[in-house]
Amino acid sequence: MAEGALTDEGTVIVWVAFGNPTRNAGRFRECFRRYRHRWITRHIDSRSVEGTNKAYLQSIVDDAGGEDSDVAKYRVRGEFPSQSPMQFIGEADVEAARGAGTSGPSNMASRPRSSASIRPGPASTRWRSCCARG
Repeated sequence: MAEGALTDEGTVIVWVAFGNPTRNAGRFRECFRRYRHRWITRHIDSRSVEGTNKAYLQSIVDDAGGEDSDVAKYRVRGEFPSQSPMQFIGEADVEAARGAGTSGPSNMASRPRSSASIRPGPASTRWRSCCARG
């Protein structure tokens, strides 16, 4: 509904969307992905902000398993998580498989952060073709 207000030709329109990137899906996420050409986006790492408790933020990173953990990404680094709690295969692994051709699943299985091993062959070819865009 708010997008309808953006149709006025002679008005300077400023639309600001703030939020914590706690989900890797939804309209807010798409401001950084599908609609990124329409937005000026920023990710703010909490550790770079004056007045934040740096020791506490580091404890979040340490307890979550490091910088690349999803909790550290959305609670400290200001980035979207790699996958939702209901997602079996992470977004990075899906994107790697899409761009890797027929060798994608075997390359994906050797990656240390893979959540699944997929054997190359007819079954993995069907998986890639049903999930690939275009």
